[in-house]
Amino acid sequence: MKIFYAAVTDLFFIGKIGSFAKAVGSKVVFVDSYEHLLEAIEDNKPEAVLVDLTGFLTLAHIEAIRGKGVRVIGYLPHVQTELMERAKKVCEVYTQGEFSNNLVKILG
Repeated sequence: MKIFYAAVTDLFFIGKIGSFAKAVGSKVVFVDSYEHLLEAIEDNKPEAVLVDLTGFLTLAHIEAIRGKGVRVIGYLPHVQTELMERAKKVCEVYTQGEFSNNLVKILG
């Protein structure tokens, strides 16, 4: 079973990610802080970390996670073009719509 961590606090996306993960047989563990995420990665390296780029993780946090050899997939509203360009330097980036449309592929 593939394991993913998700730094996501939006209930809509928590529900969507959880239901898609269940459908494809993957497990998603939702984390509520950078420290919690680091502990989880130390315990069990995931397939990837899913990140709401408008949430509690900074781009520096994401860069540190990638430094541990972990794939990071971020998403954000399509109107956040400046943040999108900066985030592309440290992780894979999707708009919220692209992320939703590709969840089966991402989690599968």
